[in-house]
Amino acid sequence: MTEPRASRQGEDYAVLFTPANIGKLKLKNRMLMPPMCTNLADPFDNSVTQEMVDYYATRASGGIALIVVEFAAVRKDGLALLPQLGIYSDRHIPGLARLSEAIKQHGCISCIQIHHAGRQTYPEITGSRPVAPSAIPMPGQTTIPRELETEEVRELVGCFVAAAKRAKVAGFDCVEIHGAHGYLVSQFLSPDTNRRNDAYGGDLLGRTRFAVEIVQGIKTECGKDFPVTFRINGDDFVGSGLKIDECVRICKILENAGVDAISVSAGRYEDLSHCLMPSYYKKGYLLHLAETVKRNVRVPVIAVGRINNPDLAVQVLRDGKADVVALGRALIADPEFPKKVQQGRLEEIRHCVACNTCIGARVFNNLPIRCAINVDVIRGLERRLTRTDSPKKVVVVGGGPGGMEAARVAALRGHSVTLYERDRKVGGMVRLAGVPAFKEELRWLINWYEHAIRKAGVTVRLETEVTVESVLKESPDVVIVASGANDLVPQIPGAEYGCLATDVLRGACEVGARVLIVGGGLVGCELALYLADQGKDVTVVEMQDMIAPDLNPISRLGLIAKLNEKGVRALPGTHVVEIGKSHVEVLDRAGVRTRIEGVDVVLACGFVPNDTLYQELASSGKVHNVYRIGDCVTPRTIMAAIHEGASVAREI
Repeated sequence: MTEPRASRQGEDYAVLFTPANIGKLKLKNRMLMPPMCTNLADPFDNSVTQEMVDYYATRASGGIALIVVEFAAVRKDGLALLPQLGIYSDRHIPGLARLSEAIKQHGCISCIQIHHAGRQTYPEITGSRPVAPSAIPMPGQTTIPRELETEEVRELVGCFVAAAKRAKVAGFDCVEIHGAHGYLVSQFLSPDTNRRNDAYGGDLLGRTRFAVEIVQGIKTECGKDFPVTFRINGDDFVGSGLKIDECVRICKILENAGVDAISVSAGRYEDLSHCLMPSYYKKGYLLHLAETVKRNVRVPVIAVGRINNPDLAVQVLRDGKADVVALGRALIADPEFPKKVQQGRLEEIRHCVACNTCIGARVFNNLPIRCAINVDVIRGLERRLTRTDSPKKVVVVGGGPGGMEAARVAALRGHSVTLYERDRKVGGMVRLAGVPAFKEELRWLINWYEHAIRKAGVTVRLETEVTVESVLKESPDVVIVASGANDLVPQIPGAEYGCLATDVLRGACEVGARVLIVGGGLVGCELALYLADQGKDVTVVEMQDMIAPDLNPISRLGLIAKLNEKGVRALPGTHVVEIGKSHVEVLDRAGVRTRIEGVDVVLACGFVPNDTLYQELASSGKVHNVYRIGDCVTPRTIMAAIHEGASVAREI
C-alpha cells in the first residue's frame, strides 16, 4: 500500500461520504471512531473529566460520523483499569451528558460502549476477586477468578441494561456491548473460558445466552428503536478460543435478538497485538473476519484493524468487505482525518505510524493517552498556539522529526525559521527506520512534515553542514540543535569487520545470505525482520535476557511473532567476545563459548548523542538562547524528539 494519492476535491473517495444506517440512526459518512480507552476518566470515581470531553469533542469536530466512547464499566468490579470510565452509578450521568452533548454539537452521533472486565482485571483495581463464567485464570495471572452463580449472571444482565438506560438518559444515541477482547461477555462466548453446565454454558446457544439477554433487556428497557451494536471477536487467536465459524453463528443469533450492527475485532489479553496491531502486521489485518461476517448477516458490519489511510478505507467499502470502517488510532494521530479526505487535503493527513505508544505504552500502564506524533491529543496543538508578540530569527539544526516539529511550531507562532539539514533529504534516523516495507508509515510521516514545514513558512537548507561560524553569521536570536545521534561502535575485538545497522539500511553496506546481528534492541530486531523478509538467514545476539526490551509489550509481541514466523534465531543473555571476517565468537549465560562460522556481522548496539555543536554554541557565549532536543540530548524515541521540539518552540 503506497501513500494515499492526492485527490481532486476528494472525488476518488466519494464512497466514504455516502450515508449509512445503523438502526434508525443515519450516519453522514461511513467512518466511525471505535472505542479506545484513554485513561482520562477520574481515577477516584470513574467519572467524566473535562480532558475527556475535550478529547472526544476534538475528534467529533474533525468530521467523523459516529464516535463510540471508550468502554464504560457497568459495575465497579468490572473495571479493567483504575482510570476507566464508569457507567455503574447514576452519579455518572451528569458527566456522561456533558460528554454526549460535546460530541453531538459537532453533528456527530454519540455512542458508548458498556463493559465488564470479568477475569481480565486484578483485585488491586477492583478491590475484590475477579469474577468469570468459569474459575479459569487468565494465563500468567495468579488469582483464580470466582465462578459466577446463575443468579449473579442474571444480576449482571441487569447491570448492563441499567448502564444502557443511563446512557440513554445522558443523551447517547446508542450503546455498544463489548463482547470482544476477552472481557466478560467474550468469556461467556468463548468455549475455552466458559465451562458452565447451567443455562449460560454448554452449547453455543447456552454460551450466547448472556449476550442475548443483555440485548433483549436493553431493547425492552430503552425501546426497540434504541440502537444496540455489538463488538465481537472474529478470532480469539488463542488455540481453543472462539474462531470465525462460531463467530458467524453467534452473529446470526445476535441479529435475531435485535442487534443493529456488528463490529468485528479480534484478540484478547493473552496476545493484545491482535487487538492493537503494530506496524509489523499488514494493513487491514482483520478484514477477512469482517468480510466473512458480512456475508452471513443482514445488519451493517463494521471493519476494524489497521485501517489507517483513505485508499484502504475506500477499498474496503468498494469490495463489500464491510459497510462502515472504523478509524481508531488514525484519529488519535489526526482528528481531522475525515474532513481532510473530504476536502481533498490528503497531504495534510498525519497518518498513524502504528507504534502503539498511545495505548500499549501509556494506557496499559495506567497513564493517560498520548500520541508519539500528535503532541496534543486532547485539544490539538494548533488550536492552542498563540502568535508571538516578538518574532525572532530562529535557526534549527537537524531535519529529523524533532527538528522539523520545532521548526513547524515556531513558524506557526510567527517566528522566522530556517532549518538546516546536512543530508539530501530531511527525516534523519526516521528515514532509515522507514526503509523496511513494514515501517512505510514512517515515510508517510516524513512526507507530512515536508509539506507541513513548507506550508508553515520554514526555509529549508539541505546538504548544508552547520558549524559554529556558519550559525553566528546568521545572527540568530534562537538556535535549536536537533543534530541527532551517532552509531555506537562496541569495544569488541574485530568490530571493524562488522557493518553498522544504519549503513545496511541506507544501502552503504551489503550483507550476504547469513547474517548475525549484534544487539537485540528495537533497531536490531527490526533489521532482523527486514533482512529475513529478503530470505536471509538471521541470528540476533543480545546481552540482556530478552530481545526488544525497549519496545512496548503489545508491539513486542507482534514483532517477536513475526521474527519467529520468519525463522529468526535469537540468542538472549549472550555476549559477543570476538568478530572475525566471517565468524563470531559468543559467550552464553552458562559460560559456554561458541564459534559461529560463515556469517556477515551487523552492529546494532545503539547510539551516542551528537551534541558537539550544541556544546560549542553553548560555551561560545555568542548566542544567548541555545536549546537541544531529541537524540542529541540522549538517544530515545520519536515521541521524545517530537514532543521536545514542540515544547521548545512554544517557549521561545
